[in-house]
Amino acid sequence: RSLFQKNGFEPKTVIESDFGGMIINLVAQGLGISILPLSYKFSNAIGVRFIALDETISLFMNWRKNDPNRITERVVKLAKEMTNPT
Repeated sequence: RSLFQKNGFEPKTVIESDFGGMIINLVAQGLGISILPLSYKFSNAIGVRFIALDETISLFMNWRKNDPNRITERVVKLAKEMTNPT
């Protein structure tokens, strides 16, 4: 929502969903617009246009406290490397 606020407007939200596929289908049916992660560009949505936005977002990682796990440690390390290139 901060993207809209920064640009001086508040969209009228009628439908919200946690399911990207459903959102794309609604857009394809002409029921609105959406902002989704880049990965949805590779869906087979007919008649849906995808454009890149020059906007950054904050992402967060969560894992169980006091539960050491080698895979979790590797994923955290990889995420840090990807977000803080040297």
